[in-house]
Amino acid sequence: MDFNANSHTVHEDHLLHLALNGDREALGPLFASYMPQLYRAALRVVRTPQEAEDALQDGLLCALCHLREFAGRSRFSTWLTSIVTNAALMRLRRIRPERVISIDQKVDRKDQPLENRIPDSGPNPEEIYARQERLQILERGLPSLPTPYREAVQLCDVQGMSTRETAEALGLPLGL
Repeated sequence: MDFNANSHTVHEDHLLHLALNGDREALGPLFASYMPQLYRAALRVVRTPQEAEDALQDGLLCALCHLREFAGRSRFSTWLTSIVTNAALMRLRRIRPERVISIDQKVDRKDQPLENRIPDSGPNPEEIYARQERLQILERGLPSLPTPYREAVQLCDVQGMSTRETAEALGLPLGL
């Protein structure tokens, strides 16, 4: 590992230690070091810069309120990214307009109900079950992985980050 990256990690670890012990001044630089990757994570979910900024703010506020709950079972960046991603998902649920139309309602000239005209592009029940089964297998196997691999799988396969974004979030060079 390169000396600058190592000293950067040591500095972040020190700031985290101070923050966990009640030093609110350490939070600013600690959160600031993760802002670009957190903003990108929120933007991937909500798709607009304004909503991403709001989701980022919501996530950081939530992280601040729950800072003492950080147990160190993952990297701080992984924990923080999860909180911001969840905040973005919550924001997305709130801003998504709900429009209710009965699928039995006949709305076209041929008098066909809407249910006959809507293609179902979603997974069928068998595909849903297979996905749930794969996730259960993954969840059972994750604890046995070394922490760096577990974090990479969590970010890529569970949160949907790209390989490049995962490498940035974990502070690793791309290609390892």
